[in-house]
Amino acid sequence: MITKWKRQLLDEPPSIFSNGNSVRKKEREYEKLIASLYQKIGQLEIEIDWLKKF
Repeated sequence: MITKWKRQLLDEPPSIFSNGNSVRKKEREYEKLIASLYQKIGQLEIEIDWLKKF
């Protein structure tokens, strides 16, 4: 059990001492950013394909 705690402390020091809600909020914001970037990539791919036709 102590080995597990030590590994967790070495791997994730900031998340151990922070509030769990703030970590989850940052994860949700990150996921929203990723989703919007994928949407923008898709839009640009469609525009490029349309422009290649001309």
